[in-house]
Amino acid sequence: MDGALQRSEQHLRVSFSLVQLPSNVVRWSGTFDGAFPQLFDLQSRVADGVAGALRVSIAPPERAKIEARPTASPSAWEEYTSALALLDRADRPGNVAQAIAHLEAALRSDARFAAAHAALGQACWARYRETGDAAWADRARDSVQEAIRIAPEAVEARLALAVIYAGRGKPQEALEEARKALALRPGSDELQRQLAYLLLDSGQADGALEAAHRAVSLRPGFGENHNAVGWVLFQTGRFGEAAASYRRQIELQPDNAQAFQMLGTSLMMQGDLAGAIAPYRDAIRLAPDARAWANLGYVYYSRGQGPDAVRAYGEAARLEPSSGTIRRSLGDARSKAGDSAGGRADWRAAIDLSRNALRVNPRDPRQLKNVAICLAKLGEKAEALRVAGEALEAGPASADTRYGVATVHALVGDTDRALVLLGQAFELGSSPSLAERDDELASVRALPGFGPLIEKAKSAHTKEVKRAS
Repeated sequence: MDGALQRSEQHLRVSFSLVQLPSNVVRWSGTFDGAFPQLFDLQSRVADGVAGALRVSIAPPERAKIEARPTASPSAWEEYTSALALLDRADRPGNVAQAIAHLEAALRSDARFAAAHAALGQACWARYRETGDAAWADRARDSVQEAIRIAPEAVEARLALAVIYAGRGKPQEALEEARKALALRPGSDELQRQLAYLLLDSGQADGALEAAHRAVSLRPGFGENHNAVGWVLFQTGRFGEAAASYRRQIELQPDNAQAFQMLGTSLMMQGDLAGAIAPYRDAIRLAPDARAWANLGYVYYSRGQGPDAVRAYGEAARLEPSSGTIRRSLGDARSKAGDSAGGRADWRAAIDLSRNALRVNPRDPRQLKNVAICLAKLGEKAEALRVAGEALEAGPASADTRYGVATVHALVGDTDRALVLLGQAFELGSSPSLAERDDELASVRALPGFGPLIEKAKSAHTKEVKRAS
């Protein structure tokens, strides 16, 4: 099916054609005219026309779906669909804020528009991720609760609830909601993509990759679906394959700064520091990307370019002042450059920032790990180990968590335990190339078992790449 929509003030014209593949012979075409205030009546007439062309009848349950009106207000629908288009590219600066404005306008036209409440919940959550301001997280929760109150079985509401549950540290509840939504709309690439992220966070990497690939098969021309495949591969240590997925996303979305940033990081995790610089600079050129600046800072740090590292991490902290992990890295760079007091001050600030984020999700292993590492750097060994234990309990299947907890044990002098955790992190997908140059693992690198562990991890990674190819 192919088609076009034209609008002139209040007049709408919808043109459709049915094309037989692979011959591209047009088997049917039709044009439908209507007025914008009668948008949903026009939708029903188009459905009837297409069904007639296909010589199929519309069963009563399907007829009920077609006739269902998500809102009584065509203007609310227009604001809502404008918001969805913006949220499809939430990576672009300003899109999330604009989407929120459109959704607020939609709800002024129809306060009982459940799908708009659900979308507002997702947009507010995205705003929280951008800013770190817990007020946005609370507003996201309230919007989703209103969507559920109005339409308990709405797919959009269930999906939004899954996103909120995941962000607040309730992975099983999130998976349950996502599966409810998928049962209602199995052909949704967005639902498959979200399912992939949720399964990955739950330690079900194989299922996550299958869901991400299903998202791509449903909508191969959408870059975010390739991003989902790349993220699952990246998190399981398949960095070369992840880089290929991010390159495909860049082909589809050449203005996506996050795709360039993740391509650079995939290269960096393979040990290709020089190759990572160009994608990071592309990301920074496209948008003021904090993660790209932070990772560029890591490249400079690893190369011994102290002032450049401090400058890059400082720019990242300016762009994302709520990030505890970026602030910790800035402290590392300052400390290595000889500013020990500045480094310690940054580590203290990083602890405060991560603990603020833990108010939204007390079981976020990334934030717990960050607190534990900073405490270890500050010499507070007992508290560092306690928090590291909480991080490991919250994210037992995460390579990043086990690697971070290994660094905590290395920093406090428990090198034998650090080596065991590091081996587990490699099995889950951590980068052996990263470990070889990690200052925080200096004490572990002196152990006789470190070299064989690195070689084993590199050998396993090589076999995985050959198997995948």
